[in-house]
Amino acid sequence: MSDQISTQDRSDWHTVTVSIPFENERQAATALRVISVDKILRSDTVSRELRVEGDNLVATYQAVSARQVRVALDHFFSDVQLVTDTMNEFDPEKVKVRREQAAQTAVEAQGNQVEVGAT
Repeated sequence: MSDQISTQDRSDWHTVTVSIPFENERQAATALRVISVDKILRSDTVSRELRVEGDNLVATYQAVSARQVRVALDHFFSDVQLVTDTMNEFDPEKVKVRREQAAQTAVEAQGNQVEVGAT
């Protein structure tokens, strides 16, 4: 997915590509869908390309200045942090594992109870 509008020569623009690993391709694709909704505000001076490669979300940013790339990357990393925190909290597979662990802990706690009584 690309937020590029014009076809101007960008050979002298600053370019940075980052790859963010996820647990699986489904999570990387989810992150791509969520983050791609947030469009680049100054598409005449900054461009972004997002794609999934295996279990990785790959982002390539290009901008007229290094400062613009840094600001765009900072925003991207904030988005990635929010998406991963949300996935960790609400992913159905992870919720199921947490529930199973809580149930197992409760069972173990009941087995460790000591009865105290008068003799």
